[in-house]
Amino acid sequence: MLDATGLTVERLGTRNELSWPISRYARVYLLEKQGLPTWPAPLLAPLLWPLLKTRVNSNKVVAVARKR
Repeated sequence: MLDATGLTVERLGTRNELSWPISRYARVYLLEKQGLPTWPAPLLAPLLWPLLKTRVNSNKVVAVARKR
């Protein structure tokens, strides 16, 4: 897409940006969707932090481009 608009990609990278607090991810995806009680969500958040903040879990591509 960038090439079609007259831009040259200089660098591509990935990163992880969380839209919600980690305790909400724990509540919604680990507990609610499994039909489990949601009260442990704040307790699970510190355990999930290292996993959700890694590049393995990247959810955004960042492109640096310049006009030709």
